[in-house]
Amino acid sequence: MVLQAPGGGHSVSLLQRFALVSLVVFAALGVGLNYRFSQSIEETAIDGAVQTAQDTLQARLIAQVPRTQLKWAMVDADKRRAFERALATGVLSHRTVRVKVWDEWGRVIYSSDKHIIGKRFPLKDELQEAIGGKAAAEVSSLTSAENRGDRTLGSKLLEVYLPIRYPHDPHVYGVFEIYERYAPVARQIAETERMVTINLSAGLLVLYLLLFGIVRSGSRTIARQQKALVRYTDELEGSYNQTIASLAAAVDIRDTSTEEHSVRVTELSVALATWLGWDEEAIRAVQRGALLHDVGKIGISDSILLKPGPLSDEEWGEMCKHPVIGYTMLRAISFLDPSLAIVRHHHERWDGTGYPDGLRGEEIPESARLFAVVDAYDAITADRPYRRGSPHALAMEIILRDAGSHFDPRMAMAFAEMMQERLALPRRPHLVAV
Repeated sequence: MVLQAPGGGHSVSLLQRFALVSLVVFAALGVGLNYRFSQSIEETAIDGAVQTAQDTLQARLIAQVPRTQLKWAMVDADKRRAFERALATGVLSHRTVRVKVWDEWGRVIYSSDKHIIGKRFPLKDELQEAIGGKAAAEVSSLTSAENRGDRTLGSKLLEVYLPIRYPHDPHVYGVFEIYERYAPVARQIAETERMVTINLSAGLLVLYLLLFGIVRSGSRTIARQQKALVRYTDELEGSYNQTIASLAAAVDIRDTSTEEHSVRVTELSVALATWLGWDEEAIRAVQRGALLHDVGKIGISDSILLKPGPLSDEEWGEMCKHPVIGYTMLRAISFLDPSLAIVRHHHERWDGTGYPDGLRGEEIPESARLFAVVDAYDAITADRPYRRGSPHALAMEIILRDAGSHFDPRMAMAFAEMMQERLALPRRPHLVAV
């Protein structure tokens, strides 16, 4: 199925639209999932670093810091150097580069920056969380005041906060703040993100291709079915049209005095509806109604229909029944519903003196008002066995004279203007396709 772009631009098929929209959706989904996975990967890597520090360093550090030491800051140079030697031999490594010891009130017990030993800092964020008994970590840019002496280690470090608890004592006496180089963690995160991105992209691509294949197959099936439906509809409409043409021909053959009348009035009715700018459906209804307008004459006896002389009042009353007979014959055919107004009401008059229902003015369906003008024009100008047809000018004089009584004035004037244009131009063959 194809959609035409506004302004007559390039057409875009539904399959192409699906491909474009779904590609954008899958791309957005991929970006969103990748972002969420990246956050999860970073959190997992940091949690892993915390767990490693707990498993490998916490016990060693507690062994170097007796409970009593946490009551006083390591301002004594000898104690500080002894603690630093213990750190160098059992704790510090290429990855673990610094250790800071806090008491439970936020005072620095030990730091490689001796200027902050003994100072108290606000308890917040990860430090406060560790004082509460839960290990925590953050990636730090070393912007806080207590990290001023650690900025020589790089622009970014991983700070791990471990609660200080002693065996058989649940109380938290302080916190070990362990500084680890972030680069190894960052590399681990980047590598994991790269693998996740590759796998996620590949998975989404496969899913997209599978979905696209399913939709393309469905689209082709729909296209085939649509073509078959169009072909069937065309065949069915052709059958309808042949039936309509056959009925119209049957009337013309039976009433030889009006031979080819149906074809002529159909051509003019379609021309007038087109000139008025009616849509395709309305024009098709006019076309079929014009062809079948006299189909009810099939129900009129030959003695009346073929009578060479004037009809008696009784005979004329029978003849006036043909619109209702035609309407009754066709009303069960649903596709002819829009055309039945012409069949039933083409002999109504603007002033309400017509038949069969005596409708007046705009009570008469518009298509029947249009056809009444055309039908009268052909009746005046066509040759009959008992008289010659009148010239065009006289026919137009009669139609315009009777506008407002017999005919809708607007339709009469429109017909006059159309005929004036048609007669001013070279005549071209006009084939009517029902």
